[in-house]
Amino acid sequence: PVPGMDLAGTVEAVGAAVTRFRPGDEVFGSGTGAFAEYAAASQAKLARKPSNISWEQAAAIGNSSAAALKALRDVAQVQPGQHVLVIGASGGVGSFAVQIATAWGAEVTGVASTSKVELVRSLGAVDVIDYTREEIMDRDVRYDVILDIAGNRSLSTLRRALAPEGTLGIVGG
Repeated sequence: PVPGMDLAGTVEAVGAAVTRFRPGDEVFGSGTGAFAEYAAASQAKLARKPSNISWEQAAAIGNSSAAALKALRDVAQVQPGQHVLVIGASGGVGSFAVQIATAWGAEVTGVASTSKVELVRSLGAVDVIDYTREEIMDRDVRYDVILDIAGNRSLSTLRRALAPEGTLGIVGG
């Protein structure tokens, strides 16, 4: 098996049951064997590539964006005005989570290392916790939603930072 799931490219061929795409269409999404010259994907896991993004940008969207979207929309059901903490805000899933939650009107605090603080702010976080200098519990803030990418914090620590009716999502832990 060839590794790789996130992909972007031009459709070379389609199966008999494929109705959404035809050869020559520019697409991105998730499939199998994306590290090879040719990959296979279900039409349900592909979308047309917008002309205003590069192939590299399109290929980076796949699984990370889907994980962030599912966690924020389907699990946490983020609403405008909520306080959202994204632990791992500078990584693939976290960077999408910051942007999505911000676009939905949430007030986002990101957690990242010193060298990534400005990146996370540029993605829309109103505040950033530099985990090399402070812990999430150093602040007297309770979050409506905590999204922990990789699940490296203890559940007891996360629970103390969570509002009484808050939602915790752990992605990839």
